[in-house]
Amino acid sequence: MDPVFDSESHLIQEVPLAASEINVGDIVSYESPLGFSIVHRVIEIGNDEEGWYAILKGDNNPQPDPWKIRFDMVRRVTVMVVY
Repeated sequence: MDPVFDSESHLIQEVPLAASEINVGDIVSYESPLGFSIVHRVIEIGNDEEGWYAILKGDNNPQPDPWKIRFDMVRRVTVMVVY
């Protein structure tokens, strides 16, 4: 997620209580379908037949993550970066 933060930075995060607390531009950590946590930026929010979802992308990645992120996958929302 350079240049916003790197491996030497610390994130201050909060647990969201509802999907409405997550906005486009937020940096969130989520549990990926591959079984590990990922920290990426929300680039799109929508609703489909399964409900709320977000599309996320790393700031240096050319493509978004290959799946829709559901609210139950989101662990935390970043509120501050400490360098």
